[in-house]
Amino acid sequence: MKRKIIVGILIIFFIFSMSVSSYNVKAYSGEIDPENYIYLPSIIYISGGEGKGTISLSSQATGYSISYQKVDITQSTYNNIQNKSKEASKYSEESEKTLEEKAENVTALLEEYQKLNSSGTAEQEAITEAYNKYNEARLDYNDYVDTVKANMDKLEKEYYALMPDYTSNWKSTTNSSNNVQLDFTSYTPGTVYFVLWAKITNGTNTYYDVSLYTSNITSNPSSEEEPDDTDGDWTDFTKAKIELKRDGVAGAMVQISGVTPKENSKYYLVITSSNSKPNVTSEDSITLEYNSDNKILKTSDRYEIARYVELNQELYASIIEVQNYEDEKIVIYGKKLERYAEPKYSDAFNLTHMTDDSDQIITTFTSSGVETRKMQIKVGKITDKSILQKIKNQDSSGFADLLTFAKSNNGIYNETHTTDEDSTLIEYNANSYTQRPALDVKGLEDGEYYFLYVKVDDENGKYIAQEAVTLSQASVYPDAWYLFFYGSSDFKWADFGDVSLNTGKNDVVDNTVAPGKIPQTGIHIALITVIVALIGAGTFSYIQYRKNNF
Repeated sequence: MKRKIIVGILIIFFIFSMSVSSYNVKAYSGEIDPENYIYLPSIIYISGGEGKGTISLSSQATGYSISYQKVDITQSTYNNIQNKSKEASKYSEESEKTLEEKAENVTALLEEYQKLNSSGTAEQEAITEAYNKYNEARLDYNDYVDTVKANMDKLEKEYYALMPDYTSNWKSTTNSSNNVQLDFTSYTPGTVYFVLWAKITNGTNTYYDVSLYTSNITSNPSSEEEPDDTDGDWTDFTKAKIELKRDGVAGAMVQISGVTPKENSKYYLVITSSNSKPNVTSEDSITLEYNSDNKILKTSDRYEIARYVELNQELYASIIEVQNYEDEKIVIYGKKLERYAEPKYSDAFNLTHMTDDSDQIITTFTSSGVETRKMQIKVGKITDKSILQKIKNQDSSGFADLLTFAKSNNGIYNETHTTDEDSTLIEYNANSYTQRPALDVKGLEDGEYYFLYVKVDDENGKYIAQEAVTLSQASVYPDAWYLFFYGSSDFKWADFGDVSLNTGKNDVVDNTVAPGKIPQTGIHIALITVIVALIGAGTFSYIQYRKNNF
């Protein structure tokens, strides 16, 4: 696993991985799913003495057979594993705060260096001193990242050491829905604790995965009986507004307003692809947290929600209420979630840059980071000056026209690549740090305008369609080139003169000039991507520093 450390992603990926159990470590007699091939059930529901769930494989895992087994554990063992997970969560929260503070310091020092470097009046000694301060802070940040990574690795090993080993009693199954069937008919009613092991093999490679579960066994009602307790004073969600929203750079959240939670109740969300009532418990769902200031309930895990949103399916919400830590009921179900629009233009890119020896193309497409994806990357010259004039003058149709133009244009570069591993973002990074060759873009002309178009493969309809375009300007030197993207302070508008805007009826000449600085809207420069630039490819300032021998 390559060491691509990103602030926030390192933390979130670790916590998320604990829930899906996909670490790249040696354990037991085989490796714990180093390729992230195995998806263990997020839900195992028990009805009529039978527990059901689905083990699925990524599209890259072809030719593998699947088998599984359940290993019962005591409540004490369950609690120990949970406590280790909480310990990791606490450490991650503390580390994330420190990482953010250090990142803010690096960013501030970088901005100070850039300001001096571009002023044209600063003394060389002051520029060098500013750069040294920035670089010292960057190295300090890197050292702290290494410390966090080492501690995370230690907690990871301790977490797995608590897991019970599998036995030789494997049960074969097929790669299909509800391919896990667990027998609980001999169990007495009450709470059960167990882990589920999965094993896949293709005759050459054998990988394992494991996850922790707990559930309640009632008196095993028949399928015709109502599994929930309908008595009691439950929260009324009939008038609640349940909304799906973006959360962070690439995550998603469900927000619920118009409801007053009860003090003795906890609330959980279940997302399904149909509006029928799910047969689940609170143990199989996503925690909802109440913000008393805003008076809203919202989900606690943005990437777990993103895992549902990125799939090409209908989305329905159900809510489970738990009273006094014991009684629970599905209080509302089958509420359709309306999707938000995925970004299509400059707002789909985060701190993207491209140079002759470094690429950083980071999208804001909704993503859980569970799998690497295939992404088409296309760069082409914009020959239609009317499109540029529209964008310059902030005409809302300009980027829509650019998207149409880019999709129909073969460009000077048009290749499909695998996105980065170990990232919750859909991105492509290439430089000496990642040991990935930069994109071989040839034929750029100095001062000309180019589009960057990306399209993520939907894998035959498995995922929602995601594509976007943005605008850049080339700066070409004898031994180097850069693409400055829309919103960058280095991006400059040319004077296009009289440009004919074809309306389909009469040609309208637009002689207006966009006032002031190019608008910053659509450029979502988050802290997380600032650190990608600092630790990964470096920044334009650093490149300029090297090339100008400051």
